[in-house]
Amino acid sequence: MFGSYLTFTTTAVFTYLLILLLHIVLETGAALREANSS
Repeated sequence: MFGSYLTFTTTAVFTYLLILLLHIVLETGAALREANSS
C-alpha cells in the first residue's frame, strides 16, 4: 500500500516538474524569438 502510494507521488511530482520545465522552455523560446524579431 505504502509502496504504491510512494510510486504515485513520485510519478506525480516527476510529471509536474516535466511540465514546468517544458513551460519554462517554451516561455524562454518565445521571449527569445520576440527579442530577435524586434
